[in-house]
Amino acid sequence: MKKNKISKNKFSELSGISRRAMLDWFNGKKSISKESYEKIVKFIKSYKKNKEKQKQIEEDEEFE
Repeated sequence: MKKNKISKNKFSELSGISRRAMLDWFNGKKSISKESYEKIVKFIKSYKKNKEKQKQIEEDEEFE
């Protein structure tokens, strides 16, 4: 999250995972459920794809 400069709030909003659940994971109070794990994987794949697409658009605009 730090590497991609995305806040816990934004991650929660975009991934569909509650901030409360995330805080419980980060604080070691609960482990990640299979359902949440799958949401995280799906979100990361989508986020990377969109980021790569945005980078390509920016690079294309530089050469116009």
